[in-house]
Amino acid sequence: MLRLSLLALAVALALAQDYPGHDYGSRGVVSSTSSVATACGATVLADGGNAVDAAAVVQLCLGVAQPQSTGIGGGAFVVGLDADGARWALDGREEAPAAFHGKIFCADADCLLDPSCACTEGPLPFSSRTVGGLSVGVPGVVAAVARVLEDKGTLALAQALAPAIALARGGFPMYEGLHGAIRSNAAKLARFPASAAIYLSATDPTEPVVAVGETFTNEALALLMEELAHVGGRDAFYLGSIAAEVVAAARDAVNTQTSKYSVMSAADLELYRAVYREPVASTYRDLRITGMPMPSSGGASVAYVANLLEAYAFSPEPALRGELLHRSLDAQNLAFADRAKYHGDADFVNVPAEGLIEKRYARERRRLSHEWEAIAAPIAPGVPPNVTTAYATSPGDDEKGTTHFVVADSQGAVVSWTTTIEQNFGSGVVVRGFLLNNELSDFESLGDDPATGLPYANGPEGGKKERRTALGLDAITVGGKRPRSSMSPTIIERTVDGGSTYAPYGAFGSPGGSTIIAATLNVVLNVVDGGMSLRDAVAAPRVMSRNNGESDPYSPGIDQGVTTVETALPLAEKVLLEARGFNLTSSPKFGIVEAVLVEGGVYEGVCDFTRWASCGVLGVNATVTPRNRTKRSVH
Repeated sequence: MLRLSLLALAVALALAQDYPGHDYGSRGVVSSTSSVATACGATVLADGGNAVDAAAVVQLCLGVAQPQSTGIGGGAFVVGLDADGARWALDGREEAPAAFHGKIFCADADCLLDPSCACTEGPLPFSSRTVGGLSVGVPGVVAAVARVLEDKGTLALAQALAPAIALARGGFPMYEGLHGAIRSNAAKLARFPASAAIYLSATDPTEPVVAVGETFTNEALALLMEELAHVGGRDAFYLGSIAAEVVAAARDAVNTQTSKYSVMSAADLELYRAVYREPVASTYRDLRITGMPMPSSGGASVAYVANLLEAYAFSPEPALRGELLHRSLDAQNLAFADRAKYHGDADFVNVPAEGLIEKRYARERRRLSHEWEAIAAPIAPGVPPNVTTAYATSPGDDEKGTTHFVVADSQGAVVSWTTTIEQNFGSGVVVRGFLLNNELSDFESLGDDPATGLPYANGPEGGKKERRTALGLDAITVGGKRPRSSMSPTIIERTVDGGSTYAPYGAFGSPGGSTIIAATLNVVLNVVDGGMSLRDAVAAPRVMSRNNGESDPYSPGIDQGVTTVETALPLAEKVLLEARGFNLTSSPKFGIVEAVLVEGGVYEGVCDFTRWASCGVLGVNATVTPRNRTKRSVH
């Protein structure tokens, strides 16, 4: 399948690019946070695979090349546009075990297993919830990859796994981003022998296992993926011996500071499904936006902001960009106000999803705006149409171990895929070469607000409920609650000749926890309203507001109580925003946006090279005959 070594292909094609992180293709393009994973996907397209094939391979290769951010022990949200124009969203988010409950994060020893405990010691600090087995959710990546290949790909799962197996066994040069992440998380990894054996030096456990430039391999992961490929496929992970090892590792990973561990069981893995949901659909000017639905808050938030901004006419003149920044920051604060109150897993809580993105509701919320002055933050949540349940307003969340990629193929199909293990290196726990997530720390610290007694829409909760917002037969299956996310895989189409027919135009997304929404919006608005080229839109300094009156304890250097601007934002724009009442703080950077534009039969891809130098984008120009899709086994 691999006609050139992945590393040789990545290096050769990157050298041919006129600008790092920017490339064109006549037959498709791949952009991801890893140049090696991008080469995996571009090779698939060049061999006649479709966008779904390439995306599945990129996900699996990212799990090898960027293990601090993703892997088969994590989850994913995927938005897709088929060649025939069909739009879809696949939810591979991690799930809570049945024994999870609203007081599980309480510091009291008895609260781990007793949901009726008093919780006299209050909730654990966030940092104490992330390490070890307590916050490990049932992983969703394997189910998502297997399902999307079965439904929309031309590759079998074994074929899609082959490049990742070769990469894990043959290795790749250790790069600065991974090396630095290992060093920063050495104390966490050192707690677990299987993790330390892969990532840390045997002679100095504070240092990575190899130096920058030396070859990093993961033979244990290669063997595990071979088992998935040739022995049991998806079922081996969720029903067989691997499932038993996941449960045992999560339960045995006791946090020595808190004595907490996982309450996951084999039944939780057996019941897991990656499910299709109705995508969030909205319009902005002459564009149609497709985003991820709940439990991701990304799709609704992007649509919410677009509805608020649609009433304004922005000038593409650089000197007038401050007006766009002002309005977008107000819109972000308004979106986060409602996100904190209403967003959660709609299979478990009553989310007014349609009301939140109604144009008339946007008109109502827009009345809070002032012509020359920022809306004072924090802003109170609104009351969208169709609210049926009272919820408390939540403090916030933050994912760090996340990555994003986009793929477009010659047939007009596009995939935007965001994937995560939550914090860098997830829980720190390794099973058979892959890291387990700590995704359940994305829930609030308690199920109910102690002050009001009202439940949090994104509160921790156990049990199993019907997946009522899933599509088809998945709606009558049962599963655990999935934590809210900020992941915002987004696809945009443009009207053809101003009519009701749409054609692919772009795909966008980013890692970065609760900064994801702002990073994605900044780039989209730079292209659509700012008149920027895609390369300039991704590179341009960003601005962000998240409507929180408290500092963010999970993002050092980023304070949610103020408007965050990247340090490189021009002085004139900073002065304008401050004059209008925004309380600014600077951050060197946030988000790592990967993006694609499709215009005139040319595929343009950009990765966020200025913020993450290990990213890669490759256009595909080879003349190939795309393979026809046939129904095949996931094995």
